[in-house]
Amino acid sequence: MSWSCREAEGMPADPRNPFSSDAWLEAACALTGGRALHIQILKGDEPIGSAFLHERKGPAGTEVCPPPFGVFHGPSWRADRRGGDVLAGSEALAEYLASRYAAATLVLPPPLADVRGFLWKGWTARLHYTWQIPLGDPEAARRACSDDVRQSVRKA
Repeated sequence: MSWSCREAEGMPADPRNPFSSDAWLEAACALTGGRALHIQILKGDEPIGSAFLHERKGPAGTEVCPPPFGVFHGPSWRADRRGGDVLAGSEALAEYLASRYAAATLVLPPPLADVRGFLWKGWTARLHYTWQIPLGDPEAARRACSDDVRQSVRKA
């Protein structure tokens, strides 16, 4: 099966989040000197993932990075995709970005912890860890966390 990427028109917005609309992302990117970019990751003709990025001029040429003031930190994958598809899709995205941009910075969301697809294409990873804490019952979440996590949350 062949893997590819393409620039897509329009960006799907989350109706619960006003910061995920086309207008917001385009304005935020334009305000900081660039444009909003939506890249679809395809397996054959089927879109299985996407990345929302900020395209701008950098010191070495055109580069991409996470959108400013944004909630999207791509790439993201369809919920039914795991393992091999994510690795192959990561490789396709790494190749696509490397062939078009002088530099690329991605912030991977916590569920996507496997950076091998990018490393295999010669990228460098700088790992930073974060926690996801369910906030339905704040007291239960606090009790479930270790002392060092509670300390980090207090400092934040």
